[in-house]
Amino acid sequence: MKIFLYEVRKLLTYKSIFIIVLALIIQVLIMFIPHQYEHDYSDEVYKKYIEQISGEYSYEKRDFIFDRADEINEIIYNHDDVVTAYKRDEISLDEFESLNFAYYKALAEEPTVEYLKQKCNYFDELGRGVFFYDTNWTEFFSGTSYNYIVALVIICLTIPVFTSEYQSNSISMLLTTRYGRRKVCISKIITVVIATFAIALTIYMLKYATFMCIKGSNASLGVENLIGYNNFPGISLLQYYVIDTVIKSVSWVVAALFICAVSVLVKSTVFSFFISFIFVVCPYFMAQFFSGDWFAYLFSANQLGGMYTRDLNPTLLITSYLIKSAIYTAFSIRMWERRLR
Repeated sequence: MKIFLYEVRKLLTYKSIFIIVLALIIQVLIMFIPHQYEHDYSDEVYKKYIEQISGEYSYEKRDFIFDRADEINEIIYNHDDVVTAYKRDEISLDEFESLNFAYYKALAEEPTVEYLKQKCNYFDELGRGVFFYDTNWTEFFSGTSYNYIVALVIICLTIPVFTSEYQSNSISMLLTTRYGRRKVCISKIITVVIATFAIALTIYMLKYATFMCIKGSNASLGVENLIGYNNFPGISLLQYYVIDTVIKSVSWVVAALFICAVSVLVKSTVFSFFISFIFVVCPYFMAQFFSGDWFAYLFSANQLGGMYTRDLNPTLLITSYLIKSAIYTAFSIRMWERRLR
C-alpha cells in the first residue's frame, strides 16, 4: 500500500495537475464553440412544430402532421395555377400576395414536415414515441468523435510513470529483490489504471455537463425516440451517454497499459510519446480502410471514435480488452524486471 500511495503522489505532481486542469478547461471551451451541422430540415421550423405536438405520440398528432403535409403539397402543386390566374386578372393583388406567401411558406416547411412524417413512421414501427426537441441531442451524439484532449492527457501522464525512473537514474535505488521489483511495477500499473479511468471519465462527463448547461434538456427521455436508436429500448439519453462514457474510459485504460509497455521497452520519453501517439491515435483514421469489425476491436478505434452502436458485441469487446490488458501488463512486468537486473 505504501508503494502504491507513493506512486500516486509521484503521478499527481503540480505539472500533472496543471495538465489535467488545462484539459478540463479546454474541453469546456470547445463546447462553447458554435458548430454548424447540416440537416435535411429547418431547425427553426422544427422547433415551431415540436412546440405544437410535444409529448406522447398519438394518432391525432400523426394526422395533424400528415394533413399539413397534404396541404403543403397542394399549395405547391397549385402555385402555377395561382400565377396564371393573377396574370388573367382572375384574382386580386392582395389575394395573389396572400397565396404567394403561403406558397413560399410551404416551400420552407416542406422538408421539415417530411422529416416529421419520417418520425411518425419511425414511431409507428417502434410502437411508441415521444415528440420533443431532439436536434441538440442528435448533434451531440453525431458530433462525438475521437477526443484528442483525452488522448494527449493520458499519453503525457502515463509515459513518465516508467521513463522518469530511467532518466533520473533513480531506477538504481529501487528494491533489488525480484519480489520488490515486481511489486513496484504492479503498483505503477494500478496507479495508471485508476488515474486513466478517472481522468477519462471526468473529461467525458464534464463534456456532458457543459452540454446540458448550454442547450441540453430531456435527458430522462428514452434514447429510442431518436431516429436510428430503436435498438436501445428502456435506456434514457443520460444512461446511453454514461454507458458510452464507461466503455470509452475502459478503452483508454487498455490504451494506457499499452503505453506502459512501450515506455518500459524504449525507456525514452520522446520516443515513447511518438510510438504511443501512432498506435493509439492513428488507428482511428485507418479503420475506414479495413473491412469487418476486427480492426475496430483490435485497436478500440470504433469505441473511441464515436458513440457505441447496436452492432457492438459486448462479449467480444470484453474478451479483447482482457486479453490485451493481460498481454500489456505481463510484458511491462517482464521488461521492468529485466531492465533492473
